[in-house]
Amino acid sequence: MKVTITFHPIYEFFTSFYVFSDKGGQKRTDLGLSWVNELKTNLSAEFLEEVKKKETKIKVAVIQYYLLSQSFDEHSGILELLSQIEQEEMKELITPAYECTEFKDQIPPNVKDVIPFLREWYDAYFSTIDDQILNNLRESVKKGLDLQQQLDDSQLVEKLTNGIIPPKESDRDALLIPQYHYSPTILHEKTIDQYIYFYPVDAKPVEAGSPPIELMRTIRALSDENRMKILKYLAQGDRTFSDIQKFIGLAKSTVHHHLIVLRSSGLLSLVLFENQQHQYRFRKEGYMGIEQLLSRFFTDNDKEK
Repeated sequence: MKVTITFHPIYEFFTSFYVFSDKGGQKRTDLGLSWVNELKTNLSAEFLEEVKKKETKIKVAVIQYYLLSQSFDEHSGILELLSQIEQEEMKELITPAYECTEFKDQIPPNVKDVIPFLREWYDAYFSTIDDQILNNLRESVKKGLDLQQQLDDSQLVEKLTNGIIPPKESDRDALLIPQYHYSPTILHEKTIDQYIYFYPVDAKPVEAGSPPIELMRTIRALSDENRMKILKYLAQGDRTFSDIQKFIGLAKSTVHHHLIVLRSSGLLSLVLFENQQHQYRFRKEGYMGIEQLLSRFFTDNDKEK
């Protein structure tokens, strides 16, 4: 398995657009619904109608997969890249990676019609975000490359994704891209020749004296009795989703929510397999890191005083 860690602002541009258009996923992000509602006031009625359409999401996905297959300079601007896509033949935009997705048979003939809406998204929102967010995402890549010299490929993926363990039996390579807007959710996709992991980074600067978001996320994850029971159950060994649901006796949607919260806080690992159900694993590293987070926060407070 070859592991590549990379970043370009256009990846985060598309991630931010997906969050805004993903009604179900918005609730699981740190940005939340308040971010979405605030942005709606800056966007045209036509844009707000367009992002609701499934066809629009498919068009955007086609363009994103195309960009993931290309090599371009870090300094290439987002609007410049969108203009280049407008010049491409439609057949060039359909990559082998996209043909592995669930939408492979639903490709609209007018994919490039979505680009004016992407430009509006750039002008209304993405051009205004804090530069420090993008700089911190770039810094995450540098840290990842340093870790790559110390860890094997599987350990590196697990470390950067905060708990995803790639399939041992897979011949696919791994592409790791840091992202902020979907945090703390980890996005992972499988293409014909690689796994793509958009791993969350707490890239927004925290106000002085405030607890780090990672600490608050962990405390919230541990504050629910059912989640504590799930953790104790998994401390006995790896389990599938079906195992966990049968053990805890809750509705599938509720169990799914609890597992997302525990995964997002780094308290669980997700063990991926090529040809069988994925499994969840108690993540000792996440559990042991709680004391360190608390200690660092209280020590920093003492220094400020």
